[in-house]
Amino acid sequence: MVLSIKIFTIILLLTTTSCLRLEKLSLKKVRYKGDELKTNGYYYTVRPNENSMDLIFLYRDGTINGQGGYVGSESSLDSIEKYYLESEEFAEKEMKRPWGLGLYSIKDKSIIYEIWIPMGGPGSKTVAVKYYGDIANDSTFMIKRLFAKAQNENRELNEIYHFRQFSPKPDSTNSFIK
Repeated sequence: MVLSIKIFTIILLLTTTSCLRLEKLSLKKVRYKGDELKTNGYYYTVRPNENSMDLIFLYRDGTINGQGGYVGSESSLDSIEKYYLESEEFAEKEMKRPWGLGLYSIKDKSIIYEIWIPMGGPGSKTVAVKYYGDIANDSTFMIKRLFAKAQNENRELNEIYHFRQFSPKPDSTNSFIK
């Protein structure tokens, strides 16, 4: 399982170049001062049909770091944490590219976040995708819709994210969001 994640990461890194074209994020960076969602860990969703999982870190500075991908049939959150979150080599690589990084906003019982996602091979544009959802409680939210302006894609979703306490979280500092 860890080998498949490493192979996926290597392939992803090899298919990119330094000629990165980023679509501008439409959300503004605003410090999160609320208590609608916890920020001392991460949120995760599992897609058994796709054999994939997404992890999302929300930071008090208003940034978001989303990780995910193929996880293999025998994976668990513990094994994902060990590879994705406790590996210094992986964390160092993650903050040198914009994919999965972005901004979020919470108002009342709604969450909106916007992250960069690569769209193709070398020299291709990295697009900003917005996700819209509802907050059930401080440890659960549901993503209901995504919108990608560059592809004119507006799609309904039904993804439930659950909280898992985790420390230390990867640092939110990056060169892409000021």
